[in-house]
Amino acid sequence: MKKMADKKQIQLIHVAKTQLALDDETYRETLEYRYNVTSAKDLTYNQASNFIGFLSEKGFKFKKKTKSLKAKKADNVIELATPAQHKLIEVLRNNIVWKVENGYELYIQKRLKINKVITKADAFKVINALKGMLGITTKIIELQALPFPWNPETKWFNNLGWAWFFDISKGRLIKLNLHGEEVI
Repeated sequence: MKKMADKKQIQLIHVAKTQLALDDETYRETLEYRYNVTSAKDLTYNQASNFIGFLSEKGFKFKKKTKSLKAKKADNVIELATPAQHKLIEVLRNNIVWKVENGYELYIQKRLKINKVITKADAFKVINALKGMLGITTKIIELQALPFPWNPETKWFNNLGWAWFFDISKGRLIKLNLHGEEVI
């Protein structure tokens, strides 16, 4: 009795199928044409090895798992907010018109129960709350030059020929037109 394809081979074949974006019909026709089977589970060990080689020739690239050299974070370790997070909070808070002078401080104390942004978790909460107030739906705006377009007429973010960007190096919002020129 011939040895059948093992679990790892079958998994690898399915990863290759996904990576190469093979539709189910093409995948099954290839198995039928090459090995006279319609499922990877019906392949022998040698046929599965051969099919993986065939998929590799078609562009499938697999990476072996490497052990991470990073030390795992202990449960009792608290990460401090980064300077980029503090800059972003400052820029977002400066783009909100507060009704009272210390409106930002009152808002984070009352709504978020945070007295001062110290940890990454605090910064995350504050950034998301301020983005919500500004109507920013972009998930990540901390990265340099990632757009979140704003339309002052509708008080909402969208793209009408220009966009706002957060520039970490300068710590400010900049407005660019479609040609990448700063609009004043």
